[in-house]
Amino acid sequence: SAAAMAQVSDICLLVVVPELTSIADAYGLYKYLKSQNKKLDCRLLVNRAPSAGDAEYLIERFGLMASKFLGSAPKPIGWLSEHAVAGQSVSQQRAMAQIDQKSIVCQQVRELADTLVDACRQVRTVESTPGLTRAGVVETLPTGINNTAATADIRG
Repeated sequence: SAAAMAQVSDICLLVVVPELTSIADAYGLYKYLKSQNKKLDCRLLVNRAPSAGDAEYLIERFGLMASKFLGSAPKPIGWLSEHAVAGQSVSQQRAMAQIDQKSIVCQQVRELADTLVDACRQVRTVESTPGLTRAGVVETLPTGINNTAATADIRG
């Protein structure tokens, strides 16, 4: 299950869109995960935000609510813009970078990936995993990850 996977993950990424049902679902999942393991490292990502201000507002309000009622809040990891290229990517079943690799949302995804890699380097404390140092810093990362988009062909 997703909850079991979250419990063994280095970082749990809660993705929320600025809609009430999404916010409620993310809050409920955060509450459940933290009730199972208070030390779990959860991060909050706002997807499809109309603006930086909207994303920051949602992050702030989510954090205040979680802190007040749960005693902790997920650390914000960033936000992704609402952008037409995302919808085109879904409808055309192509990666966003194949449609417009210079779009702001593609730049934000690259920055988010870098941020997540850096966060994993700081969190990971596995001693015997190949490719990791004693402190958990990834020595080499494989290249070519996600060069080919995996899509479901629903066009028939």
